Amino acid sequence: MRLRFFFILLLMLIISTAISAQSDGLPYQDAELPVEERVADLLGRMSLAEKIGQMTLIEKGSIDPQAVTDYFIGGVLSGGGGYPTGDNSPEGWLDMVSAYQDAALATPLGIPMIYGVDAVHGHANLSGAVVFPQNVGLGATRNPDLLEEIGQVTALEMIATGIYWNYAPVLAVPRDIRWGRTYEGYSENTDLVTELSAAMLRGLQGDDLAAPTTVLGTPKHFVGDGGTEFGTSPLDGGLLDRGNTNVDEETLRRVHLAPYITAIENGARSIMVSYSSWLGERMHGNAYLIRDVLIDELGFEGFIVSDWAGVDDVASDYYDAVVQSTNAGVDMNMVPYDYVRFINTLTEAVEAGDVTQERIDEAVSNILMVKFEMGLFERPFGDADLIASVGSDEHRALAREAVSQSLVLLKNENAALPLDANTEQTVFIAGAAADSVGIQSGGWTIEWQGSTANLTEGTTIRRALQNGFGEDVTVRYSRLGRFSDDNGDPQHGDVGIVVVGEPPYAEYFGDDAGLTLGSRDRGLIEDLRPQVDTLIVVLLSGRPLVIDESLNLADAFVAAWLPGTEGAGVADVLFGERDFVGLLPYTWPRNVEQLPFDFDNVPMTDCDAPLFPYGYGLTYADNSASADWLSLAVECAPVKVEVETVEVAIPDADLIAPEGEYGISYVAPFNVPITLDGQFEDWAGVPTVTMPQGADLTSSESAVTFGAAADADNLYFFANIIDDNIISGEHAENYWNEDSVEFYINATGDLSLASYEDGVAQITIPALNINNPEEDVISGVQGASANADVVAVKTEAGWAVEVAVPLQNDVWSIEPVQDGVLGFQVHLNIASDSDRDSKLIWSAADVGDTSYQTPSVFGELIFYDVNGGAAGEETNESSSSSAGDEPVEIMNLDDDGREWELVWQDEFSGDVIDSIKWGYDTGGNGFGNNELQYYSDRPDNSYVEDGHLVIVAQEERYRLRDYTSAKLWTPATMSLRYGRIDIRAQLPQGQGIWPAFWMLPAQNRYGGWPSSGEIDIMELVGHLPATVYGTLHYSSDTFGSHEYTGDSYTLDEGIFADDFHLFSLVWEEGRIEWYVDGQLVQVQTEWQTAGRDFPAPFDQEFYLILNLAVGGDWPGSPDETTIFPQRMLIDYVRIYQQS
Repeated sequence: MRLRFFFILLLMLIISTAISAQSDGLPYQDAELPVEERVADLLGRMSLAEKIGQMTLIEKGSIDPQAVTDYFIGGVLSGGGGYPTGDNSPEGWLDMVSAYQDAALATPLGIPMIYGVDAVHGHANLSGAVVFPQNVGLGATRNPDLLEEIGQVTALEMIATGIYWNYAPVLAVPRDIRWGRTYEGYSENTDLVTELSAAMLRGLQGDDLAAPTTVLGTPKHFVGDGGTEFGTSPLDGGLLDRGNTNVDEETLRRVHLAPYITAIENGARSIMVSYSSWLGERMHGNAYLIRDVLIDELGFEGFIVSDWAGVDDVASDYYDAVVQSTNAGVDMNMVPYDYVRFINTLTEAVEAGDVTQERIDEAVSNILMVKFEMGLFERPFGDADLIASVGSDEHRALAREAVSQSLVLLKNENAALPLDANTEQTVFIAGAAADSVGIQSGGWTIEWQGSTANLTEGTTIRRALQNGFGEDVTVRYSRLGRFSDDNGDPQHGDVGIVVVGEPPYAEYFGDDAGLTLGSRDRGLIEDLRPQVDTLIVVLLSGRPLVIDESLNLADAFVAAWLPGTEGAGVADVLFGERDFVGLLPYTWPRNVEQLPFDFDNVPMTDCDAPLFPYGYGLTYADNSASADWLSLAVECAPVKVEVETVEVAIPDADLIAPEGEYGISYVAPFNVPITLDGQFEDWAGVPTVTMPQGADLTSSESAVTFGAAADADNLYFFANIIDDNIISGEHAENYWNEDSVEFYINATGDLSLASYEDGVAQITIPALNINNPEEDVISGVQGASANADVVAVKTEAGWAVEVAVPLQNDVWSIEPVQDGVLGFQVHLNIASDSDRDSKLIWSAADVGDTSYQTPSVFGELIFYDVNGGAAGEETNESSSSSAGDEPVEIMNLDDDGREWELVWQDEFSGDVIDSIKWGYDTGGNGFGNNELQYYSDRPDNSYVEDGHLVIVAQEERYRLRDYTSAKLWTPATMSLRYGRIDIRAQLPQGQGIWPAFWMLPAQNRYGGWPSSGEIDIMELVGHLPATVYGTLHYSSDTFGSHEYTGDSYTLDEGIFADDFHLFSLVWEEGRIEWYVDGQLVQVQTEWQTAGRDFPAPFDQEFYLILNLAVGGDWPGSPDETTIFPQRMLIDYVRIYQQS
């Protein structure tokens, strides 16, 4: 038992103060008394319900302030993405947190709650806060003084929002970089993790937890989370995350426990337990490591908190899990949702004697002791005076410095760096990552998984570089790396800067077996290499990746990690204003077969050596260390097959032209009428790819050429196969033993997919069916029918195959998109036996049997239909999958000649809601309107059916609310500034029902709501079912007073629940128009925001929201006439911008 707790028990026996919960001046309220006396006095006044409430930590979206009072809740948190609804500003955060604190102080004993966040690289849940480099980058700095300063700044920005508890620093020592949380760890080296994490903890906590500028840190995750074994993750799709650390105790202590010893010596008062297991036992229930080692042996005297629902996995029975974890030493349970179940379960366990009253008192005394030490009873609220410091120039300067120190120079040949800022030259900047604060920042930024969108303020690398070049330098940027002259020919540049990297991710979503650079990024590098004299590659990633081919193509290669919001720090070093000082915090593998490293015996010679060793890093002053390693990189690089043109003899057909090559981007339209006849003359002008004779095929006489195009109904493919030994019809029981062609289609635009998911299809044409078009083509899940049309013609040298694959069938629903992926696989067997002798897989990267799934062989083939329109774009004969009338065609809404280009859409034609396009805003806090529903992400409240998105409001008791519904939104996936939005929907009706399509700003540039604006595309109050409203909300003064302007539209006959109607918004600079069924119903051209020039606030990016509310200040509550469930059907959402 902790000695301090034993002393508190003695004090409880001695204290004779009268227990009067409502009286003033009680001992625990006296800040002059020793903490132990205050804890003893307060603990003696508490009921069991109040004690268990203190042990309960709840996610803010699952509880409203009143429940904090009712259940005596001890802690509330915001998980990733848990910002205030509609107002992600310091003021919005402070108001939200203060509301929960007011509720806690309203309990009889007035015990303040403690609010926590994952401010792991700055207070990155807060829009406008400075976002520092992720820990992998800070590890490269090896500068503990810098990290202490970062901790101090993070604390200030947290306190400005009312938050005093940070779930940081991370003490993980990642030993296998395939783990998705590698970037949260400072290094693979225990000593460096120990030094830097202690510095961060000192920065957060200072010398006095009660000081006005400090917050409580939480070293995490105890213990061994960085040592999990590949393949042991219990999660669907996971590989290492939350897996098993299978090492002996000496290794566990030496590698993983050591940082905690130093953390305790540096004042750690809260420690979070790991999801992972050690030798098969879940850490949340491991009494030996938590109680015997951490508490008794190491003398930790703070409180121990679980990770998010981490207790639930300790045992299959929830009661057993709560009992085991509590008795093991977990003091506070991050529930995070069903807190009533936890409270009831722990109460039952105490009453049954499975958890002792003494254990409850120990846990609560630990929590109260830290709250007293933090001064929460004296300063329960945040400091609004610090709001001005959030994202301040001073804080951003520190982050910029951190970025500059984190960069690691891997290669710099021929003095490619530093950049010449003033000499006349042409510079190309390429890559989506160059212009994305979201990609720079990675996961745990605004959203849990982060976002590629610019959801917070910052400077992109592109912007910083452009600002750094002088007026004599011509700088061009292309997201896709397309630089051409006026004639459309490739333009030559002096310098090319390609910024590539990993898309944002968090936790097990980042577990990655391959660690390959995406095919799009590899294509960018290969594309640009012949177009420029000097090629510089900047890699944004949360860990080392397999980069050998790209490294060899580049003149300079920089590991920039995940630098956060201050891209200018990258530019500072590239321009030579600062030298490179960063050193690799992780050993950089040559390939994934080297992982995990045996860190005691890492080879340093020949191709068994890593690409770069731990601690490697060049400077402008010293480039000597690179020679041997870069020579080895060239020597050990895998052999790449070069694409050559093969002339194919096809009876009665012209030669296929032009030949395509990997890395070349082909832009349509291809105005060709394609006929399935086995002849290829109608494919002229369509890009093709050829695998040449003798290139890893079954014989020197084999070759394959592929081509692809699309129209509104089908994807078209051809394959011209030259093979001297076609095997067909001999192995009907196993078509893989026949010659065959496989087409892999990924229409999602997500190049990282490696499995058959929505929008992804597999078409396999076995040779045994090749002469019988009536036979089913193998497709989708192998063996299902795709109803594809196939024509095959025997040629002198092999086979000519043409395929038309329907976009819609009983297997899948495909919408070709820009940058969609095509992969091809051909089986050419060399013998007629029962074995699968050999095969050709043609793709941009060789990653084994599934390489055809990874990239497009075209590099980037942009689908356009053969009639000349963008794939997926509706023609003037627009069709819909929905019931009811066809949508009104309004391509020129006001007949003024405006032409619109479709840029984003969801036709809801799949089986599930597309998580790439939509996220959920969940919770039941009334959303500022006294709404009555709980917005959930359950399929009970939202789903796709018969080509519609269905949002369902139900009358049911759920999480302290009497109604449920759903609210879908796009802050992490899509935002726009100006354009046209079409939403075709059938609306519900009924008293208290409130459907809405509306928009909020992506960044709140002008302050919290309503100062940054709100655009309501359509609202309907259910008791007026024939009328819809369109409104703008804003504020004209500096106090944020609410003003609005808008109008309504009423149908001449019928109501909006009778049928589908088209609701449109056209948003231009200084002008916003509303349409219903193509009819203009209102125009707004006047609004204002104090201190800002018109057209602020409607001159920034907004994201889209679709929701169905129940009750609220405007529609009122449902009554006996209201019928549940209520359903809103949405046929499609289409977003256009002017051509």
